[in-house]
Amino acid sequence: MRNGITWNVPPSVTLKGPMQKKVNTAFTYWVARAYQLLVMRSPVDTGRFRGNWNVSLGKADERNNMEWASAATTGSPATAAEITNSGVMATVDKIVKSGPQDTFLSNALPYAMKLEYGWSKQAPSPPGIVRLVAQQINHEMGGSK
Repeated sequence: MRNGITWNVPPSVTLKGPMQKKVNTAFTYWVARAYQLLVMRSPVDTGRFRGNWNVSLGKADERNNMEWASAATTGSPATAAEITNSGVMATVDKIVKSGPQDTFLSNALPYAMKLEYGWSKQAPSPPGIVRLVAQQINHEMGGSK
């Protein structure tokens, strides 16, 4: 990714039958939980950064929400947040149906890395978005902090 920030969540298990459904459900839960935490931890000035988080399969989504909005104008205009949220839900639905895949949570705005390392006065303290969310998810899953 050129200027943005990405967190890749690789799948670690492939199973069949009822056990696969449990794995799919758990994987989907943690992807959605990470997305939720990334959005909530994102500093807000105009809301553009917070609304630009994407979830994609196979590779990081390098579009920003303004590119999504211009690509999606087919009738009634939608807000960038609506487009992003519908894209996230579509990706989560694919995970539910097909099982864990390389899943990327990304924010392609050019100033994403600056925000990650404390550039914003609106950012919570200590600085960090992806790094702190990864620590929190690890802790919630029973790992060390």
